[in-house]
Parts: sequence; C-alpha cells; structure tokens
Amino acid sequence: VPGHFVALDRLPLTPNGKTDRAALPAVGPAAGSGAGRAPRAGAESLLCDLFADVLGRSGASPDDDFFLLGGHSLSAARLVTALRSRTGAELPVRTL
Repeated sequence: VPGHFVALDRLPLTPNGKTDRAALPAVGPAAGSGAGRAPRAGAESLLCDLFADVLGRSGASPDDDFFLLGGHSLSAARLVTALRSRTGAELPVRTL
C-alpha cells in the first residue's frame, strides 16, 4: 500500500511514450522530525535518540512513525540491537 499519493493531471512521458520516472515529483513523508512533542527524560529520551541515530536524523519525537521516516526491517533490527547494547533490554523486532 503506498504511503503517499500525489495527484497529477497526466504522467510525464519520454519520447518513446513510456512514463518518465525522472520527471515525476519527489514524494516524501509530510511529518518531519521535531513536528511532535519533546521526549520525556529517561527511557523515552533514550529511545528517541537511538531512533534518530538509526535513521540518520538529527532528532526524533515520540510521535514520529519509524517506518514513515524511512525505517525498514533491517533498521528496526539495528534499533533493537542498539537498545540491547545500551540497556541490556531484550525487545523482539516485532514489538517495534
């Protein structure tokens, strides 16, 4: 299921009549980091810091969606591993 939709009057075409993918508008998540509330001190702050590190972002909010901001199953495994190394907590990837 697509995460984002952009309405176009018509698809851009190459001279061969195929869809010109390079001419399509860029689509990305509407909500950026910092759009939500600030994390509370303690575990929530640590999780947001790890979340941002794994996604290569400057920060993260507790209200951000990991997968909408570019997370996937491998980055989720990296997040769980980082959490385990910092706290010793065992968290199944599925829980994330």
